[in-house]
Amino acid sequence: MSKKLDNALDRELQQRIDQLLMEQGEYLPLELLLAEGRLFYSDYEAWRNAQLRTLDEALFGDLKQISGILRQAAQYAAALGLHNETLVYEAWGDAPGGRLRFSADSALDALFHRRYCRAQPQLDLFMDATATLLANDIVGALNNRDTAQARCQLERLLDVDPGYNRLGDFELLVVAAERLGCAIDDVDGKTAQLDFVRERLTPVAVDLLGNGGRALLVPWWRRLSDAFDSAAFDAQRAVYHASYCALQAQEWQRAVESIEAEREWRLQPTLLQRYALSCMRLERRADALAAWFTLCWRFADAAAAIEYDGSPELRRAWCEFFSLEPELEVNDFPAWLVLSYPGMALSSAISESFVATWYARCPPSFATAWKLAESTVHAPDAAMNIQLRAELKSQHPALFDHFLARIHG
Repeated sequence: MSKKLDNALDRELQQRIDQLLMEQGEYLPLELLLAEGRLFYSDYEAWRNAQLRTLDEALFGDLKQISGILRQAAQYAAALGLHNETLVYEAWGDAPGGRLRFSADSALDALFHRRYCRAQPQLDLFMDATATLLANDIVGALNNRDTAQARCQLERLLDVDPGYNRLGDFELLVVAAERLGCAIDDVDGKTAQLDFVRERLTPVAVDLLGNGGRALLVPWWRRLSDAFDSAAFDAQRAVYHASYCALQAQEWQRAVESIEAEREWRLQPTLLQRYALSCMRLERRADALAAWFTLCWRFADAAAAIEYDGSPELRRAWCEFFSLEPELEVNDFPAWLVLSYPGMALSSAISESFVATWYARCPPSFATAWKLAESTVHAPDAAMNIQLRAELKSQHPALFDHFLARIHG
């Protein structure tokens, strides 16, 4: 990898850690692996349930590269002056295993078991230490999916300090954990419970449980995915669909399946966005690109989600596209992308049938740009190249000028 690309990777990694610090108030290697798509949350759950010997066996990508990323992240956290401490992950509930190992490689294991945060302010000397410790015990029990212990500590907190300012919120979390085994029967029940999870449970869980809130929220979202499994998509009520619930649970394959079950899903910008994000997480780059491209051609406003939800290389290309002079339209982005970064699209193992589907929905300039990129990369043919250039110039002069500028630049 060139020094230029190394620097780009460093900047991208720093931005990701900055984002985690802003959103979560701390940096955990676990959160970086989840955010980067290196780890499925379901595999993390299996590890916490002692179903995996080490977590690194479930990671996506080369372990040496992942080790390098975690090492760079640790160096950046140190450069920020963050306080770091050892973080111990133990098996959930009654699962055997005690302290869990991330990797058999001791250096990689040590990199993972760290927590980085800004220095914490000193506690008020007059704070009720007993109530605070009990509140911390409730947090720990919920994060470890130990509902019985959470209920026990909540009852003790009620006895010790019935006026504790977050007592009602802790009660809400414990009751939510206890209700996970209850069935959701009717339509009104499932919509009401989804509203409850979105509007009440999630904010409180994030506030009080931090990253560990997923241990409570993910089972709830899975439960709601089951409840909405047969519900048809309604664009006016887009959250009441299994795909939305599956995304919240980070169950990307289930999201894809629930979207593909909708007969007209390619006509719905919300479903296209969800599909693109899920396919990206599943390393189905060709399908993700197809969804993004369809958004560009049909729903330009919705395509703006690329800036936040696209893959890192797609986000960079999107920003570059909007810096072009003269400007191009959003529906020109797919053609510009395959001309400017043919390897990004052509290396995605896109099937002929899928390309044919694209051609049925795309502007003529895209079809020509695709053929031109293929001709340039896979089967250099001077005569064909000249013909395709002439077609592109006729179809879209401004796009053709950018193509020439990039070649000569």
